[in-house]
Amino acid sequence: MPTTDNYTTTAASYKNLFQGQGRTNAPAAVNANEQYDRDNLLHFIEDKFKSNVKGGFSLINLRAFLHTLVKSIRNQADDKSYVVIGNRGGRVSTGDAGRFYYGSSGSGYNTFSSYTSNELSLSAQDSFNAISAPFELFNVACKGTIQNGTDRGDVTIKLCYSDQDNGVDADVQNLTQIGSTTVDCAITDTGYDYSISSVVKVPAGKLIWLLIENTGHTSGTEYLYFTNCLYATTHSTNWTSS
Repeated sequence: MPTTDNYTTTAASYKNLFQGQGRTNAPAAVNANEQYDRDNLLHFIEDKFKSNVKGGFSLINLRAFLHTLVKSIRNQADDKSYVVIGNRGGRVSTGDAGRFYYGSSGSGYNTFSSYTSNELSLSAQDSFNAISAPFELFNVACKGTIQNGTDRGDVTIKLCYSDQDNGVDADVQNLTQIGSTTVDCAITDTGYDYSISSVVKVPAGKLIWLLIENTGHTSGTEYLYFTNCLYATTHSTNWTSS
């Protein structure tokens, strides 16, 4: 009795067939009118692949089905699975350079007045100002706008993640930087775009922190206004980039 090949063994040979094509950086754009819903795909199978019927199967119908199926489902390599983790915006009351503002201990989630002068030290009791990763996140990144409503100069934005508050230590543990960027707010009351991208993977349950420093602070209280969209990609548990 013939045996069926183990698909984990044959997968390597299938991979070699595709790699042998030598195609890189050539995503296939798909128009909406080339995609079909599940009802159309299933009806096509029943109509075009009839059993025990003369002419019930043809290679052109098989190719048509495979082409349409590929265009009608999400392809990880081309499309990626982006997910928005959170959006926030608000005002930062800055009093000096060298202060990394991350939120507020009592004034609300989007009013940044609490800060640390040591970016590797964040108060555990203020963890409610961070966003908890709902599941394992790949390539954590953010986009947003920043505006100096009082003066002008550089503003530094950072993304970090840490362990959750363990109820013992004053600061959250294992604080790790995801990425940072500096924006020149050259004109007062003018919004500037910023973005931070990374290849960092954040495990489920970690806290993700947004830190804003008025690097170019001049004097007095200067108000920064910001928006921030935090996003990432998702993959299966064993996914790797290789």
